[in-house]
Amino acid sequence: GFQTAAFVASVVLDVGYGLGQGYQNWAQPRRQPQQTVIHIGESPAAQVAAQAARWIEGLDPQRPFCGWVHFFDPHMAYEPPAPFLRQAGGEPYLGEVAAADAAVGELVAALRAKGLLEQTLIVVVADHGEGRNDHGEPTHSILCYDEVIRVPMLLRWPDGWRAGERSDEIVSVVDIFPTVVEA
Repeated sequence: GFQTAAFVASVVLDVGYGLGQGYQNWAQPRRQPQQTVIHIGESPAAQVAAQAARWIEGLDPQRPFCGWVHFFDPHMAYEPPAPFLRQAGGEPYLGEVAAADAAVGELVAALRAKGLLEQTLIVVVADHGEGRNDHGEPTHSILCYDEVIRVPMLLRWPDGWRAGERSDEIVSVVDIFPTVVEA
């Protein structure tokens, strides 16, 4: 009975890998014929958020929904839009983080405009961090230092439960599924 959709920003999560199971709608960038490790098919966060916002606008507010919105911006090659590069003081990686943050804000605004924000659990989590040349690793790959494996996980419960609370409890991205099911 859920309305479901996934908006994926990179072909690293191509529907061909079986990730689309259970989603009524799946949007992803096209595969590029000449992909490299640095340049793969991806869509900017603003574009992905706009697709998801259009889907939110069309939701039946009487039915439950589950949407997965994936942003890929904070990955090499770092090429943030100029306003976010300026906002990040000229640091390209942080500019891409700022672009992704703004896209999350667009989704929150779409939920608010549809009247769904106060009944929606929002989960924001990163899959990994970046080495940024610490320990000799420019991005993320074979090394498991804190800057790569410690990621933010933000939850906004519909009823404001534990609002503003910060926890130092050790959790993992595998905790997302049971958390969502519990909610």
